Amino acid sequence: MVENKKFYISTAIDYPNSKPHLGHAYEKLCADVIARWKKMEGYEVFFLTGTDEHGLKIQRTAEKANLKPKEFVDQQVLFFKELCQKWNINYSRFIRTTDQDHEQTVSELFEKVYKKGDIYLDQYTGLYCTDCETFYLEKDLKNGLCKMHGKKCEQLSEESYFFKMSKYEKQVREYLAKKDTILPDGKADEVINRMKGGLKDLSVSRTTFTWGIPLPINSKHTQYVWFDALINYLSGIGFIENKKQFEKFWPADIHLIGTDIAWHHTVIWYSMLLAMELELPKTVFVHGFINTASGEKMSKSKGNVIDPIQLTEKYPIDSIRYYLIREIPFGQDGYFSEELLIERHNQELGNELGNLVYRTLSMAEKYFQGKIETTKINQQFSSKNTHLKQAHEHMNKLELHMALGSVLGYVKELNKYISDSEPWKKEKKEQMEILGNLVYGLKTLTSYLWPFMPQTAENIAVQLGCTVELFTELEKEKPKFEQLTKGKILFEKMEYIKPELPPIEFSAEKGIPKEDIGVIIEITGLKVQTRSMELERMKKELMKKGKWKTLENAKHMKEYLEFMKVKDKQTGKPAPHNLLEIISKNQRIPTIDSVTDCYNLKSIEHGIVMGAYDRNGIKGNLHLKIANGSEYFVTIGSIQPEKIFLKEFVYCDDENRVVTRIVSKQADYVKVTKDTEHIVLNIQGNKEISREKLIKIAQETAELIVKINGGKYKILNP
Repeated sequence: MVENKKFYISTAIDYPNSKPHLGHAYEKLCADVIARWKKMEGYEVFFLTGTDEHGLKIQRTAEKANLKPKEFVDQQVLFFKELCQKWNINYSRFIRTTDQDHEQTVSELFEKVYKKGDIYLDQYTGLYCTDCETFYLEKDLKNGLCKMHGKKCEQLSEESYFFKMSKYEKQVREYLAKKDTILPDGKADEVINRMKGGLKDLSVSRTTFTWGIPLPINSKHTQYVWFDALINYLSGIGFIENKKQFEKFWPADIHLIGTDIAWHHTVIWYSMLLAMELELPKTVFVHGFINTASGEKMSKSKGNVIDPIQLTEKYPIDSIRYYLIREIPFGQDGYFSEELLIERHNQELGNELGNLVYRTLSMAEKYFQGKIETTKINQQFSSKNTHLKQAHEHMNKLELHMALGSVLGYVKELNKYISDSEPWKKEKKEQMEILGNLVYGLKTLTSYLWPFMPQTAENIAVQLGCTVELFTELEKEKPKFEQLTKGKILFEKMEYIKPELPPIEFSAEKGIPKEDIGVIIEITGLKVQTRSMELERMKKELMKKGKWKTLENAKHMKEYLEFMKVKDKQTGKPAPHNLLEIISKNQRIPTIDSVTDCYNLKSIEHGIVMGAYDRNGIKGNLHLKIANGSEYFVTIGSIQPEKIFLKEFVYCDDENRVVTRIVSKQADYVKVTKDTEHIVLNIQGNKEISREKLIKIAQETAELIVKINGGKYKILNP
């Protein structure tokens, strides 16, 4: 260990109201990489992670599961511990906010701040987001909705104890102005901007629920979740039970968190620590979100959440760890794609790293029966290598993705050395020198791989007959390799197999008039383009004809309006009317993508309601039904569920999620993107349009889409 050198890193503690998702795993992975790297540098490291188990949301979720809150969280926490085990997350402690020492710490510190005069009793009325477990001011909301969850905030009024957060505003601002208190650059400005208008005192207790830590000064009140959860960073390193350890590791070197809780981990946490008369953390690092390959945010409602535990059953864990660190610039949003994961596994891990190890050990076995001397080592293959020096520089700046890129650069350099030196053409003496350099290089590599890919590093070390050493130990002596043992290929080739498209069927509920049933077409094998020059030409021709100017007065267009008022009970206008207004205003047909542009073109030409829905967003089959009010719907471009009226006509999937309202809005989770390959097309008629005419228009539209985008189509209800 480096004398008197300590390093303390924490992740946010996860809310176990549901199973862990890829975002939870990514945060723990990044913290694990940093912690392991510091260990390799000789630091004494404390790595804290865990679960935040109190609060109203947990209480409500447990009630739905017919369990007591503690029983519920005891079950849920097992999934988070399994995640850590399967992802090789080498934490020092997994803390739970139901741990006895944590609850004692919370009560002791609350009482300390209360006795100091920084907590007082008052009445609180405000807008509360249950998912965030946070009160917001009106200015912090978007159209009255929580910006993070898109849900309406509840107006709550209750007796509450308040923390004098406003008292510490000046000190918090001064600390935020210091270099590297919040990273990456720019995050501090976001927090400071939110502080405009001044800090309000913070409500720190509740009387409306009981699942939490009772206040030591008034048992009728329960601790507010943030005054409970944030204190885990103190209790987790022994604030009460191990004062010596606490004094060694506090303040934290890095709190690693997601962007949605940056405010809580800076303004609220700093204020609390100042009141507790404790040092502030050195750095709060805010990582980004992981989105789907097409750029969509992962969410349960969209059905695109990835289970990180199941992922380890499909792919080697070190391939997953490598891909996420290499692919996503640390501190930015990134994308997850199984196809790209396999590509990096095959090309960078298989062809580069795996091939290097296998070739080197094969030659050592063939030429020297696995016994290699390293008496004459080129510094190019030691930790003084330029790529490895760069890796240190990047890790000091918390540029994890670039550090791993530098390690890969070292791997490529070793492979180039084999190609350039051609040991198979050399005499024994030169062969021994070349292989000595290579084997020594591999030993050095194990130390640099271990923070990112511990299983692989240890596997290589076993084949070399050595151990993974600290960076500081690498240059102390030239090791002897008495018996190298060539193992199995490290990274077997994998093939990406696109998921098979399940068959889809369409049905209409009995009682829906035949004229209100659209023509439903499945189109598969599309290649969506950003822009089609042929479509641009067709748009101009349609605009010149000017027929669109009189469409609004057509009988079937008026019938759509009447339908919305009577059957859909909606305000606003049907899709073709909205499109015509845009065209009238801009004097051109908008360009969106080559699928949407196709059906927009035909919609304007005929005045027909049309829509296209990504097949991957439809769960199971498609049904036209009479709504009963239980349906789930998030309109395109929104994250807030929208009310579906009783007896409204809607198209739903097997999970009772609305794909589209019959003549107006479609759902966000079936939006067509550049990555869409299969769609369901809906050509929606009414009583003023004959079925024969509607089918003809539907075929015209499908044929145009296939002509421009490729693929093939099939009418599901001819």
